[in-house]
Amino acid sequence: MDCYVFRMPEVYGQDLAEAGFDFLSLANNHVGDFGSNCVDRTEYILDSLGIGWSGRPETFATKIVGDLRVAFIAFHSGGNCNSSLNLPLATEMVTQLKLDHDLVIISLHGGAEGLAAMSLPDSMELYLGEERGNLQEFTHHMVDAGADLIIGHGPHVARAMEVYQGKLIAYSLANFATYGRFNLQEERRFGGILEIELNATGDLVKARIISIEQKYWGVPLWDRQNRFAQLVDSLSQADLPETGVRIDANGYLIFEP
Repeated sequence: MDCYVFRMPEVYGQDLAEAGFDFLSLANNHVGDFGSNCVDRTEYILDSLGIGWSGRPETFATKIVGDLRVAFIAFHSGGNCNSSLNLPLATEMVTQLKLDHDLVIISLHGGAEGLAAMSLPDSMELYLGEERGNLQEFTHHMVDAGADLIIGHGPHVARAMEVYQGKLIAYSLANFATYGRFNLQEERRFGGILEIELNATGDLVKARIISIEQKYWGVPLWDRQNRFAQLVDSLSQADLPETGVRIDANGYLIFEP
């Protein structure tokens, strides 16, 4: 059996800060690979660099952007994280955040994994026997509770996007960069950067997908053929025919405001 465990050199934290990251999610199924001491150290390093994070139960981050107070909260279906499986608690947390924040952004690590998981079901998903959540149910409840933007990851492949109640939900942006022994064949090699503009009330104004293709040992390179954007477009039409976005040849989202 293959066993994947992940640990990043601490010096990379400085690279993330210099690249301009404001928030990072620590809610995923590998965050505890090297034990609680490593999680503590990760949180300490991010705090020292001024990067907001969320992961452990009841954690969130806040940033002031111009005149807006922005909250960031990350969820995962596994243990020792804000749980996406506990819908009442998640709803309460988002509702409370919205009381004193202008915008609430959610990072969601959930769903099954691999090429077979590209299609988005409206049901509980399983991976290796583990419940990974009903993502449509969860995201819609979060928007109803006050979330303004939901960015999904976890399946490691493209998934649909939709605009629900004026808010953008991206169910999976796939992988941006990988390393080592990962399979980059077929659609696994495609990912994207999502460039988004929201108004002061959190409604989507415009968005664009910048497609990338991973080559060599998982190095992300700009994909001039926009294949990730094309994948998201086709998946959105197939899985979310009423609310799914359309995407033009330049990667811009077409949607009903």
